[in-house]
Amino acid sequence: MKFLSVLIALIMAFSLTACTSEPSDEPQDPAEATQDGENIEDGGDSSDTYDESTADINEMVELYLEDGYSYDGLVEVLEYTFTHDEAVEAVDNCGADWNEQAVLAAQNTLEYTAYSYDGLYYMLMEYQYFTDEQARYGVDNCGADWNEQAVAAALQQLEFSSTSHDKLIEELVEYGEFTREQAEYGVENCGADWNEQAVKAAQESLEYSAYSRDGMVEELVEYYMFTDEQAQYAADNCGADWDEQALRYVTETLEYSPDSYDGLYQAMIDYYGFTAEQAQYAVDNCGADWNEQAVKAAQVALEYSAYSYTDLYNELVEYDGFTEEQATYAVDNCGADWNEQALKAAQETLEYTPCSYSDLYTNLTEYDGFTEEQAQYAVDNCGADWNEQALLAAQDYMEYLDDLTRDTLLTMLEFDGFTDEQAEYAVDQLGL
Repeated sequence: MKFLSVLIALIMAFSLTACTSEPSDEPQDPAEATQDGENIEDGGDSSDTYDESTADINEMVELYLEDGYSYDGLVEVLEYTFTHDEAVEAVDNCGADWNEQAVLAAQNTLEYTAYSYDGLYYMLMEYQYFTDEQARYGVDNCGADWNEQAVAAALQQLEFSSTSHDKLIEELVEYGEFTREQAEYGVENCGADWNEQAVKAAQESLEYSAYSRDGMVEELVEYYMFTDEQAQYAADNCGADWDEQALRYVTETLEYSPDSYDGLYQAMIDYYGFTAEQAQYAVDNCGADWNEQAVKAAQVALEYSAYSYTDLYNELVEYDGFTEEQATYAVDNCGADWNEQALKAAQETLEYTPCSYSDLYTNLTEYDGFTEEQAQYAVDNCGADWNEQALLAAQDYMEYLDDLTRDTLLTMLEFDGFTDEQAEYAVDQLGL
């Protein structure tokens, strides 16, 4: 409504400034020149002069008030053409009943969009600048049937987005601010075919993501709140080729997450509801290079944790489902520096548990699968202060074991691989 009024105002302003009298072909006697019908040289009365600017603004005010405007809204739209002071003066003197303007604005608004009582009240207050009292008067006296507004709002919602019976009620209540009774009336009387709404919802979902038949039914029931029968109808009638959906799922998944043939196949069945036949079709036809998938999986694993050659190989085979040949190809081609991986593993270990030089070396070789050379490189370059490591280990013992003597604690630290000097440093720092 405001847009239309502003447009009218601009058109009027253009017309009034552009439309001037056609010049005469014959010269005019200056003595005959007149202003508003009075001979200037004859000393015509200036008080009778027609004030075109004032007439223009008053005419525009009258036009706007036919649509329903608040005081502040009218001042704002007039300021597109006139000064602020001119706009305020015109509005102050227009004699409008702002309560009735709120009624008119409410009625005009409802001609274009359905609103609840609270929604229309908010619209009049926040966007059309009526006062609280004026907005309340407007919605109370606009003659709206709020049940029928709920019907209209339901139809408007269904024009651009498919939804279920129950979800539409929730949307009308939560976003449209209808009462539950009004929302239920609106949904019951909007004439929707909920089976067809389910079909449309399924088709809309398939535009954005791949689904199995079971996954689609679950989506329609849990997210869209369709009944199981409506969801089953939609899955059967949405036109999806489930083999192609499976292939699309695999293709989309491999774009952001590497996987093995077996891992992807099993996940499609166990977690995404595809049949064995659909999953088989997808992994057989997706065009993936499984060696390269193994390389990518290895690189992803190395981003989050340190691995030895052996541990990474085992990870790819035992947990990710790659073949031995694919895993071997991956660890050989993932670009890892195994010395640096050993160093990273050593530093990660020291972050959560204190270790001696020899104990850390043993962990890297016997438990993490690094070679002796790689483990040696790691412990020599990890930057550990072994005296401080001994002190941390001693503090851990003191926290969990009571009444430890100096000799007992020294024995325990030496058993952990600390040297005599490192153990002595630790117990001395603890005052034992």
